[in-house]
Amino acid sequence: IFRGRAMYVRMDAALQLASPHVTGLNVLDIGCGSGRFAFELLAAGAERVVGIDVSPAAIEAADAQRRQSPSADRLEFKVMDVTLPGAELPPVDLITALGVIEYFDARELSALLGSFNSTYFLIDFPDSEGRKRDRLTWYLRQVYLRVNRCPGVYLYSQEEFRRMAAEHGYEAVRFARR
Repeated sequence: IFRGRAMYVRMDAALQLASPHVTGLNVLDIGCGSGRFAFELLAAGAERVVGIDVSPAAIEAADAQRRQSPSADRLEFKVMDVTLPGAELPPVDLITALGVIEYFDARELSALLGSFNSTYFLIDFPDSEGRKRDRLTWYLRQVYLRVNRCPGVYLYSQEEFRRMAAEHGYEAVRFARR
């Protein structure tokens, strides 16, 4: 009820941004879930896509689809918790993370940015301005998350995110509204 089609809108918008640039690239998809976006990136021309997620069930579903795919050798899915110390991300050309960073507090998000082993990244960025526009849904979602013992949702302003990214050498951060 709190997401609706938002996840698919996110993927479509991200794919429109990334598609002209992914041909021949090795991509890491953080928070890949069932692998849908990884398959889309591959179809858009990525050379290889590695998907990681904290959920073993999600990775099992993604890997089952991978095994049935004619491009199985160009896909890899594995369970990884990127918040754990020592979690090493593979070197890639592009990192994607859709619907992920809002579950990281500032310390965890900074650590994640510091672990990136890539020149480029594409992150879905639900900034704090969206919360101001729809306060009721925001508060109801917080109650839902707490009742179901889900992680909190953290929203950052563009300036806060720029500052964190700059601490890890990412100076050319651009934002695109969908």
